[in-house]
Amino acid sequence: MNQQFALKPIKTLVKKSLDADETINADLCETRFYDLARSMGAYGERVSDPAGLKGAIKRAQQSGRCSVIHVDVDPVKHMWAPHLKTFVDMHQAPKGH
Repeated sequence: MNQQFALKPIKTLVKKSLDADETINADLCETRFYDLARSMGAYGERVSDPAGLKGAIKRAQQSGRCSVIHVDVDPVKHMWAPHLKTFVDMHQAPKGH
């Protein structure tokens, strides 16, 4: 998405994506982080329906292991992350460290 905005910001905003011939081959295949987690001994699960998230979280907690839950989202709907500042602030180092 960042590449598309850098190349053609107005068209990306209007069309929500560029045609394949307008990008420079930066659309990578999907990374299955939940499978990667499993391969390293962690709990991994994919959720494609929001209704399944609560169950996935419970199963991850019950596993007692480090967990990765991959949640499918619509990339156009989530083009602009809500409350991005809150997310960034959550991941700042505590003051004094």
